[in-house]
Amino acid sequence: LTLERCFAPLSTTFEMPVVAGETLYYTIEHYIAAQFLRDMNRMDAAKEVKSCRRRNRLRLFINEICATLPPEDIQKWRSERMLSAFKKALERKFDQYSELKDLLLETGTQFLLEVNSFDKDWSIGMNSVAFENWCQKEDLKPATIVFWLTHPSFRPSVLGANINGMLLMEMRNRLMPVMYRESCKLLSCPLCNDMDNGESSVSVVENAMFVNADSPLSFDYLATFQLDGASYSTVDQYVKARVEEQFANTVGHAFADARWVWLEQHGLKLYRRALVAKFSQNEHCRLALLGSGNALLVVPAVDRWCPSSFGCAHASQRAFVVWTQRNGLSVELLRRYWTQENLVPSFPKLGSNKLGILLMEVREEFRCRQETFHCLDIETVPLARLCTSIENESPLERCSEQLVLVDDGPLGVTYFEPFQAAGLIFYSVDHFHWFALLVQLLGGNEPLGDIARRLLSEPDPNHVQDLVRDYVTSRLQISVDDEIWI
Repeated sequence: LTLERCFAPLSTTFEMPVVAGETLYYTIEHYIAAQFLRDMNRMDAAKEVKSCRRRNRLRLFINEICATLPPEDIQKWRSERMLSAFKKALERKFDQYSELKDLLLETGTQFLLEVNSFDKDWSIGMNSVAFENWCQKEDLKPATIVFWLTHPSFRPSVLGANINGMLLMEMRNRLMPVMYRESCKLLSCPLCNDMDNGESSVSVVENAMFVNADSPLSFDYLATFQLDGASYSTVDQYVKARVEEQFANTVGHAFADARWVWLEQHGLKLYRRALVAKFSQNEHCRLALLGSGNALLVVPAVDRWCPSSFGCAHASQRAFVVWTQRNGLSVELLRRYWTQENLVPSFPKLGSNKLGILLMEVREEFRCRQETFHCLDIETVPLARLCTSIENESPLERCSEQLVLVDDGPLGVTYFEPFQAAGLIFYSVDHFHWFALLVQLLGGNEPLGDIARRLLSEPDPNHVQDLVRDYVTSRLQISVDDEIWI
């Protein structure tokens, strides 16, 4: 409910003079302005407020004074004293005009909005026409507006704080009979489970980076990698191959519908496997990923073959930047929307950017892996203990008569599926085997140095054995033939 027409007297700018001490102020806006100037120790300027009857003249006068004040003092007043000044002004107004209490109760349980285009503190920063046009253009529902105003950390800066509306609803709740208060609580939001402290997979962002098609981070960037026994030129090519394999016998509209449902369920897992393989096997792509720092990675609107929720809702960087600036969306606000999308209502036209979030999660994994490489010389004893603690024999008591050939598939020791053991990341079981052999040969207490880094960062299992063989040969000063090696 906007504070207009018959409810206009509840507005901050409605001319209902209030008296404070021996001074009469035309509106509570005038009273708040005078209080601000007194707090800033500008007593003479505070006395001049009553001569500025027109609101435009008052705002111009306050802006002139603010230009001479230290910005940090103004910000301190806004954070520490502004809200109390609003409350005191509103209480004075209602004390001197008792009929306003009945008018306020007439609003029932509706959410109150102060509409004014000149201020983003006590109003929503827009007049009613501009507000309706904005909601219609961005397809915003009333519940979304209510959530943003009751959870300021999720409110886009284009929308004002609506302090007057919020304070009026608090006062209305106090004025209501006790029997109605519980059913009309102002801030009883069904989504209010301490959203500001909600955990997310991406905790820190410093700036935004749009992942264009020519970026090494892009999903259709040409960077050949091996996965599942085959070579792929791009991440998208791998995912599409898995989709075609899954629906080889499905045609027509049934294929399109089933593909979307299946990708919603399994698509991100496929993209993760392909991304890990790509960045593991292509150093320049990996360096580009790590070089993005803590940037919020934004993936453009994806192709029609993939669910639209996987990218943002804009196909070009310029369109995305213009849209975010128009709606006052900071990088931190975008992060909160995207990492808590299942809990927090946001702009329908924003998109979910699931692939961007996935890229940042993979970036964090590689960053942790890189930090692990730097610490390899510290201690290899935990891995030695892990290797020697494995049982020598495993009983095979229940075996079927069916024969399964394990080659390069998911059950094979060289299958690319990174896992963690003893604080290290291994690309395959074969990597773990040869690394464990090195540790055992050296007694588990000697730092491995450069050979460990090379082994753990080598994506091709076929090269790992040669690395270990060459190292042992040079270290032990003996020739290791196949028979001795076995």
